Amino acid sequence: MDTQFFAASMILLLEYFMTKEIVVRDLKPDNFIIDQKGYLKLISFGSAKLISANHRTNTVIGTPHYMAPEIVLGKEYNELVDLWSVGVMLYEFMVG
Repeated sequence: MDTQFFAASMILLLEYFMTKEIVVRDLKPDNFIIDQKGYLKLISFGSAKLISANHRTNTVIGTPHYMAPEIVLGKEYNELVDLWSVGVMLYEFMVG
């Protein structure tokens, strides 16, 4: 049940960032805290970048374990790489 709630929280967070054209690029459990009400809060924006709609970037940045393949290979990418990181975290939450 906690995994579902945390997944929904992360997806809502990414949805907001996508509307603001921000790619975080370093989503990992270490960059989240849980507030007093039990909600996730992102606490690190050190590698976040503003990218215009339909534009891409190619900076290799982030934590390798949570990086999308495009980043690792040095190819161009957009804000969808953050969804890969969420997927890795969900797998870890569920499998351990």
